[in-house]
Amino acid sequence: MIQNFKKTKAHLILASTLFFIAAFADDHMIYEEGRHYKSLGLAEKVVAEDNRVEVLEVFAYSCNHCFNFEPYLDQFDRSKADYVDVVKMPVIFNDAYKMHARIYYTAESLGNLDVMHTEVYRAIHLDRKMLMDEDEIFK
Repeated sequence: MIQNFKKTKAHLILASTLFFIAAFADDHMIYEEGRHYKSLGLAEKVVAEDNRVEVLEVFAYSCNHCFNFEPYLDQFDRSKADYVDVVKMPVIFNDAYKMHARIYYTAESLGNLDVMHTEVYRAIHLDRKMLMDEDEIFK
């Protein structure tokens, strides 16, 4: 029993010492611009000539987060103000992304992006199709 108390006491002393060392370690540190950080300045205001706002959605069909976020973006797109434009842009990191971007731009040029966009997401995430080559896409 006494040994356990001594171990517990030693652990408490060690933990509290480490806590106070960590808590006050940066108190005397002085950060210098140019050495420890770089000032970015003020952001430039970008306004289109006709005062329109552009929301750029960069996405990948294979991205789970993009798939899960898409319903919220659709809702935003339907309820946005008249002066807001939503522009979608597929990201291309490798050949798989390139094929998915080709699907997107083909659907856009054919004028059926509204239907195809959701269907491509569903095919990849719900039907587990990779859509990596033309044979799989046209099935």
